[in-house]
Formats: sequence, C-alpha cells, structure tokens
Amino acid sequence: MMKIYTQDEFDKLEIVNGVKQCPTGDYSEIRSFAEWCRFAEGCSFAEGCSFAEGCSFAKGCSFAKWCSFAERCSFAERCIFAELCSFAELCSFAERCSFAERCSFAELCSFAERCSFAERCSFAEWCSFAEGCSFAEGCSFAEGCSFAEGCSFEKNKNIIGYYAIDRIGSRQAKLYCFYTKNSEMYIRAGCWYGTIVDFDKKIKETHKDNPQYLKEYLSAIAFFKSMREGE
Repeated sequence: MMKIYTQDEFDKLEIVNGVKQCPTGDYSEIRSFAEWCRFAEGCSFAEGCSFAEGCSFAKGCSFAKWCSFAERCSFAERCIFAELCSFAELCSFAERCSFAERCSFAELCSFAERCSFAERCSFAEWCSFAEGCSFAEGCSFAEGCSFAEGCSFEKNKNIIGYYAIDRIGSRQAKLYCFYTKNSEMYIRAGCWYGTIVDFDKKIKETHKDNPQYLKEYLSAIAFFKSMREGE
C-alpha cells in the first residue's frame, strides 16, 4: 500500500541543492506545494492541488481535477490528469500523458509523442506537439501552435492541420477549419462540427436575415478554400 504523507512529513523531506526530494507516495492530504519539488514515479495528488514553478514529476503520477501548475513544471511519461487542470507557460510533458476535459495550457508548453486530450482543452500561443498526439472535440489552439505527423483532431485521424479565424460571427469566437490530406474540410464553430459544405448550408439558413454575420462566415469559407487551393 502506498504511503500517505501528512503535511508535517512533507515539510521534513530532504532538500538537495534547493530541490525537495519527494518519494513515491500519496500526497492527497496536501493542497499546496512550493517551487522546485521533485516527485518520484507513481505519486498521486488530490483535487485542487497547486504547485509552484519548477516542480518535476516522474512517470505515472496522477492528479485529480482542478490541479494547477506554475511555469516550467515538467512531467515524465504516462502522467494522468483529471478535468480542469491548468498549466502555466513552458510546462513540458513526456510521451503518453493524458488529459481529461477542459484542461488549459499557457504559452510555449511542449508535448512528446502520443499525448491525448479530452474535450475542450485549450492551448495558448506556440505550444508544440510531437507525433501521434490526439485531440477530442472542441479543443482550441492559439496562434503559432505546431503539430508533428500523425496528430489527430476531432477524433478524425485523417486530419493533418487546421486554419482559424478569431472573433467572427454572432459569437465573436474562433472558427476552425480542419483539413485532411485529400483536402476534405471540417468546421468547428462552438458546439457545431461538420463538413464545410454542411456549414455553408447551416449559416445560410441561420443567418439569412442577418447580412453582416452571413457575409463574415461566407468570407471565412472562401478564405479556407483558397488556403487549400494555394498549397
């Protein structure tokens, strides 16, 4: 059975060169962790935990929902995160980490091979993803994010990339156009997802009495198509 650490036991753990050495264990009784803690593999944490900058975690650590991490935290392979965890800039993740719904990531986070993300995770600018990462429905990406080969979006393994237009239409939200190697195109507009042909039909019906929004969406469709034709 995994040892459960109390706050008093945690406070007494050894510090080497400014880094607290945290053995494998259950840290669910502790809610707040200072900077530069180093956790061994397989550690577990309760919901709502917060970690200051520079904490590092060995493989197989697991985190309940609502955990938050400051900048430059690092995670080894196969760490597991429940929903609504949040990460500051420059966090890094090794291969096969998995994230539940609505996790959020700040700028310049990096992800190794085959990390997986559930619905509606969000990523700030310049995040990078290695081969085979997968994204469920409704994930959002800021500018400058980069994706290696074999990443899958919206549970469609044929999608190889996307374009986006921000602050458009009735919701003033971001509109995504995902595309495949065969130039098939799929639109994500809020909760709606479908082919670009179906989206064209949808907006003409929904905004037939609103020429401004109809013009914006039709212009976006034309832009997305022109981008694929130019490649």
